Amino acid sequence: MRGRRDNEESLKQVLERLVKTYKLDEGLMEQEITSVWEQQMGPAIASRTESIRYKKGEVKIKLTSSTLRNELEMGKTQLIKVLNDALGNTFIHTILLT
Repeated sequence: MRGRRDNEESLKQVLERLVKTYKLDEGLMEQEITSVWEQQMGPAIASRTESIRYKKGEVKIKLTSSTLRNELEMGKTQLIKVLNDALGNTFIHTILLT
């Protein structure tokens, strides 16, 4: 019985190891950013968002409205802060709006 206890891992540890092994962390982060984007920006902006991609601290957001893109471009620094605050850490360093 003792040997079994030494070999046990928590579910959290197993899941973290799986995420690292299969390199799923960026995909999971992309999903989290998409969810936070919709919550923080609201339905009007979320409905004009075609796609969100995340890779190594950079978020690429494809919008369907050039007017909206221009407005968000002016407040990118604040946008990064709002999204990182909602994520609970500094995951986003750059936002590219297309």
